[in-house]
Amino acid sequence: KIELAAVEDTTIDLGHVFRVLDYAEYGGEPLLGLGGVSIICHGGSPPKAIQNAVSVAARAVRAGLVEHSAKELNL
Repeated sequence: KIELAAVEDTTIDLGHVFRVLDYAEYGGEPLLGLGGVSIICHGGSPPKAIQNAVSVAARAVRAGLVEHSAKELNL
């Protein structure tokens, strides 16, 4: 039996759920296996998604994604 109080304490932030599921928030995903940074976007991406994809690429470059990946994979 589930206590009603336990159910009432459980809240869902639907705004957060929709942001997590919205591909435009992330813009795209890195394409691995290249000697550089490449972000793959959905073909019908709105401007917001493209802008976020560029941000993802910039963060990957600043973080040294390619270098760290090569080091971890012993390449």
